[in-house]
Amino acid sequence: MNQRKFSKLEFAMEVLALLLNVAGLVLFGVSYTTGYYTFGEMNSPMILSFFLVGIGMETFSMVAMAKWGDKMWTRFLTFTVTALLVAGAMLLIGDRVEGIGNCIVTDYDSGHGGEEAIYYSLAASGAMLLGMIFNVVGSFCKVPQAKLEK
Repeated sequence: MNQRKFSKLEFAMEVLALLLNVAGLVLFGVSYTTGYYTFGEMNSPMILSFFLVGIGMETFSMVAMAKWGDKMWTRFLTFTVTALLVAGAMLLIGDRVEGIGNCIVTDYDSGHGGEEAIYYSLAASGAMLLGMIFNVVGSFCKVPQAKLEK
């Protein structure tokens, strides 16, 4: 049988990536509680869908790796999760560029909850990108296997 189970380091990286992704999703949601941004404007539904699908695929990837081992399609899940999280984080930062300029750099529109919303959004993007890094690092944590000689 050519199946490989999770190594302890790989499992720890996957769990850490999942926890960071959930924390990023929570911070993304908290950024709308300040009243400066309204959910549904700009790219927020697409960002949310990228984050939710990424977290769902990360969870499925953990189950698939544990159940079916190291297959090509399970490694493709890692690539897909990475792409979704990077796309969501880039869109989130892109949505906040105007607020960064107006609230933080020039203080033109400060005092209305914009700074807090932007800081939450930047923390959410950072958590998602850090989770993506741990996801990629975890995919390289392979258990050494002895080669069979013929």
